[in-house]
Amino acid sequence: MKGNNNRKVGDRFEKIIAYRLKGKVVKGSGCWTWRKGDVSSETTLIQCKHTEKNKYNLKLEEIIKNEKESIQEKKDPLFCFGIVSDSYIVSSSYKFEKKCLCTHKKSITLSKDFLKKYFELKEKLYLVYLYDNKYYHYEVETLDNFILREVL
Repeated sequence: MKGNNNRKVGDRFEKIIAYRLKGKVVKGSGCWTWRKGDVSSETTLIQCKHTEKNKYNLKLEEIIKNEKESIQEKKDPLFCFGIVSDSYIVSSSYKFEKKCLCTHKKSITLSKDFLKKYFELKEKLYLVYLYDNKYYHYEVETLDNFILREVL
């Protein structure tokens, strides 16, 4: 039964993201080889992940997969994750910040408490993955901040 509940929570999260980012939920997302992403708008392909735990393991391979699928769809990639009731957007960054979280692993675990405290002080969190002799730069921001920035 737990898996079924996770699906319902995930579906509800996708609907919220679609509404907030003016997109549409991709029907049967994850089931089809010809339909990519969880939410799609005219210009953006969004992959959504959600957890009811107090932390999320942000995996580089999931972000890269979303980027590749977005290129195939000729859209901009966005990766959205939710921790309980908080939502965050991950996007590629071409900006180099001296203060960032760096990892040489394939993933980084972000706790709800850490993110909440961090975003009380700053607008964006910069992540750098150093993996397979390549640097991957990303920005993480709250969904509300992302929407506000896009409107202005």
